[in-house]
Amino acid sequence: THTLGADTTFYLANVTKGQKFLIRTRQDATASRSVTWGFDSAGHGTVRWAEGGTAPTGTEHPAGVADVYGFIAIATGTYDGFVVGTNLL
Repeated sequence: THTLGADTTFYLANVTKGQKFLIRTRQDATASRSVTWGFDSAGHGTVRWAEGGTAPTGTEHPAGVADVYGFIAIATGTYDGFVVGTNLL
C-alpha cells in the first residue's frame, strides 16, 4: 500500500516471469492524485492493460479512497495489468 502524497509514477522492475503482485494506492488528504506506470531508466518494459489497453490513472478520487492494481510478469519487462478494484473506502 502506498499513500499518494503527490502525483506518483510507479516503476516496475526486478520482477521475474511468472511473479504476481498487487499495488494498492490510497489518496492523501489533498485527494485527486494521479498514478502513472513507468519502467527502467532506459524506458524498457510494457504493461498490457486489460479492458481495452488503457492505463488507469487513479485520479478524481476523494481523500482516503484506494485503488488496487494487479500484475503478472509474463516475460522480462512485460506485464499483464489489471484494475482489481477502484473507489475502495
